[in-house]
Amino acid sequence: MKKDVFQELLASQRHRVYSHAYYVLRNIEDAEDITQEVFVRLWHRCPATEWKGILAWMRRVTYNLCIDQTRRRKRAVEAFSPDIEVDMDDFAVQPARPGDPERDFLLSEQQGALLEALETLPAPTR
Repeated sequence: MKKDVFQELLASQRHRVYSHAYYVLRNIEDAEDITQEVFVRLWHRCPATEWKGILAWMRRVTYNLCIDQTRRRKRAVEAFSPDIEVDMDDFAVQPARPGDPERDFLLSEQQGALLEALETLPAPTR
């Protein structure tokens, strides 16, 4: 791709690519990363030579990269999901009620499960 064509595309289309990525991902950093990747790929691999073909190619690449990012996010969430089913509402701060041994027992069980789950994480993540 010619440098002047690339610079013109960068100046005229970067906001459009960013806006589309942000609309799909709802994350500023991810949208910035997608925008950068689209233009890196444009510089290295764009097969189109006509302006109209280049714009269509950029829209398609933006869309595909957003889908890939969404899949990566989903896998990351699944990877860090605990195997132990714990209702997080039970961890809400509640005023202490003296003489409630059942609640104390449940809290100690939940805290134990939480500590076990934390132990499975690598040291830097803990």
